[in-house]
Amino acid sequence: AGYHPNEIVNNTRPVFTVTQSSPQYMYNVSDPPLTAGMQYAWRVRAVDTQGRDAYNPDPERLHRRPLEELKEGSEIDAGGFPVTVLEATGSNGRFTGRGYIQVPMFGYARLRVYSESLGVYSEDFTEVIDSL
Repeated sequence: AGYHPNEIVNNTRPVFTVTQSSPQYMYNVSDPPLTAGMQYAWRVRAVDTQGRDAYNPDPERLHRRPLEELKEGSEIDAGGFPVTVLEATGSNGRFTGRGYIQVPMFGYARLRVYSESLGVYSEDFTEVIDSL
């Protein structure tokens, strides 16, 4: 308890790993059981069929203007998932904060998200460009 999710993901061995070609995964009874009341951290990595990282930002997006302020209740796009912002600090396109996403494959359950040094840019809509 008390550890940042990135510390856990970067410094511990995975409890569960799956490789598949489908863009979604349905957690099932043959997977390690989840314990009520526990908090879990996970990392998703998308690669193409040659094993290269599949997400590369569109260079045109890099010329968008940084978002000056990220307010509570704002919605941003993070890889196709709308993130509702609960709290954010920072400015000029770089923010740390928390929020939630609603995931259709989990019955639209709200999943809490946290990010440090999140790059948020705006043009016609607000979207996440990168995260450290």
